[in-house]
Parts: sequence; C-alpha cells; structure tokens
Amino acid sequence: MSTTPLKIARSIFETLKSEFPHLYMEIEEAPEYTEIELTIPAQDGLDHEVALNLQNIDELHFNVDDFWGEWFPCTDSKIAEGFLQAVRGFLSGRYRVVVYSRKGKSYKRLLQSPVEDSWNTEYTHTSVHWPGFSPQVRYVQNGSTT
Repeated sequence: MSTTPLKIARSIFETLKSEFPHLYMEIEEAPEYTEIELTIPAQDGLDHEVALNLQNIDELHFNVDDFWGEWFPCTDSKIAEGFLQAVRGFLSGRYRVVVYSRKGKSYKRLLQSPVEDSWNTEYTHTSVHWPGFSPQVRYVQNGSTT
C-alpha cells in the first residue's frame, strides 16, 4: 500500500512538532490554495517565520524570509527525507540561508549546511542573475547574531 502525498506531508509536519516542542506550530488541514500547511511564527527560539506546505499534489515547499524551496515528488522517500532534514537544519540553527541581492532585490538564495570549517549548498533558489557586479549578501539563520 503506497502512502499518499498528503499523509507524507502530515507525517513530516507532526514529526517536526514532536522534535521541536518548544516552538508553536499550527497545521492547517484544508487551506484554500494548498493541500496542507504548517506555519511556525517567529518566536522565542525561532528568529524568522517558517512556512511549509504541500501543493500541486506532490510538492513539499519550505519558505523562510526570501527563500523558497520545492522538494518533489514527495512520494520519493529520499526527497521527503531531504525536505525534513532541510527544515530540521534551519529550525535547529545549524543551516542558514544566504541571500544575494542587487539594489535591494534578491536574486539568489542558498540553503546551506555546515561542513567542517565551511558551508555546503543544499538547495539553490534563483530568480534573476546580473553578472559583473558586487552583490549585497545577508545571512538568515536561526539563533545567529550575524
């Protein structure tokens, strides 16, 4: 018997709620534009609002600040696990999002995990690329003072 995308998303959201009990999280079972949503507002222990959802039948979405990542098809267990690891990493403060912008407009965002004394890019969200200029760079990370 196969597991449906909705059951996969609900299971991931419930896992996150149990692993981060100090964070208030709200699951919306029948939102207007997605199949299911999990909202985690900024609060003590979380510096940035996080929004997760399942949409377009089998796409898991992770949104924080100006970063938007899509993992699909979520029925692939490796992809679902990658999504869960990305969210866990961000909520725990281990992962960060690097935002590149030009004149205040973001064009590239990197979800990164720590590797020894460096960072590994786990996911890239790109909208526009302007070659030949010095970008502004900012970091979005839970529990970080940078």
